[in-house]
Amino acid sequence: METTKTLIIDTQSKITETYHELEMRGLSVYVIRQHQELFNALYNFAPDVIIIDSAEPEQRRQLIYTNIRSMSHAPILVLSVIDEPDIVEKVLDHGADEYLLKPVSPTLLTAHIKALARRAYFTDSLY
Repeated sequence: METTKTLIIDTQSKITETYHELEMRGLSVYVIRQHQELFNALYNFAPDVIIIDSAEPEQRRQLIYTNIRSMSHAPILVLSVIDEPDIVEKVLDHGADEYLLKPVSPTLLTAHIKALARRAYFTDSLY
């Protein structure tokens, strides 16, 4: 597999140094700041993994997952500061593949991104 293409949906964060760290670790990173950019990013960038780092209300997040799934089968990793089992369960039930608590180190985030991409690639290659 080539470089892992990672689309990051980040509507508020100022942690661009973390994204730079991901690039330094060999990932191809594309960051969007508005949900209106989502379809264009999915079509033109064709990510292997999608990260959602957004403090959107639950209903809005569900719409985001639905929109992503209508165009892509890429795994979705959610980054959040919310450590509530009920919320984590809902996020995973509504389409996310993984949930990590912030702050997360670039090393750990890179490992999770690569693992998700490997699993997705392996699953796709079976069909």
